[in-house]
Amino acid sequence: MHSVDYASRAGPGEVASRTHDGVVHVRTLRASLGAVLLTGVSVSAVLAQPAPTSQQMVELLGKPPAGWQVVQGPAVYNEDNLWEWIDGEVPEVLTYLFDFAVSALLSSGDVQVEVGAFVMKTPLDAFGYFSHRSSPENKPAPLGNAAFWDGTQLHVWRNYAYLRFMPSTQDPKVKTRVRELADALLEHLPAAEKIPTLLTILPTNNRVPMTLAFTRSNVLGQGKLTNGVSADYRMGNKMMTAWVLDCGDKDSAKQVLALLAQVLGKQRAIAALGDEAFAGFTEDYGPTIALREEGYAAFVVHAVPPDFAEALLRMLTVRIRIAEAERKL
Repeated sequence: MHSVDYASRAGPGEVASRTHDGVVHVRTLRASLGAVLLTGVSVSAVLAQPAPTSQQMVELLGKPPAGWQVVQGPAVYNEDNLWEWIDGEVPEVLTYLFDFAVSALLSSGDVQVEVGAFVMKTPLDAFGYFSHRSSPENKPAPLGNAAFWDGTQLHVWRNYAYLRFMPSTQDPKVKTRVRELADALLEHLPAAEKIPTLLTILPTNNRVPMTLAFTRSNVLGQGKLTNGVSADYRMGNKMMTAWVLDCGDKDSAKQVLALLAQVLGKQRAIAALGDEAFAGFTEDYGPTIALREEGYAAFVVHAVPPDFAEALLRMLTVRIRIAEAERKL
């Protein structure tokens, strides 16, 4: 898989950590799951706002901030004509609940920036497409609900929208202008009232920066595995990937765990871990551990060291119970 931690808003609870004597300790779960670090940028709540319409986005990009002019566009794209703008990306975009996209080429002096906005039907889907653009090499940026720099390109998740700002030059000096443009446009796109619960379940401790991601479909290449959030975790020189799948209800979670038993090479059951759990092994995923808790399934691949992986999953069962309680409110 794919934070600078603004630690004043660190997420609730901490995953297990290992001391110098090799003992794994699980720290105490703290607070609610309302504000967490996502891809490395803290997030906060504001008043609820509906998703922007295509007309609103056209007006936003068609009347840019002072000092900027429209060179081309704005153009609106739907599922039928999205290929005219980003042909190679269309299949991935459409794995999410896509609504529409708008693009425009803006200029200020000798700087040109292509601004693209992908508006999804849910904030979780907007984060999903945004998250799969990032990697640990990217630098987090403190704006929107989450953001990062990829060279001079700026990528921002803002509630229902994923926006990207792509200047025509790689000169680092352009980043100041890009940031000013982004700040001005984002003023008109309110942040999310509440971060999607699924994004709050994976702990931040030991998590590799910029690896939190949401996958709407085909988790591990399996059509029946959907709605998964994942992140990489590091313990020493070992790396593992943890997943949490929102299955909707307990019966569906049982079916998902049965499929995971095949995919992850179940070898033995594990007692007292979630509602049910197993350990397995495959050539592709190495040692694996998976569990079911309430209406969720969770698993770790490349689960080395195994005691750290199991401690991480035990922490997930607690966080899943809180998420399930919030879902029932």
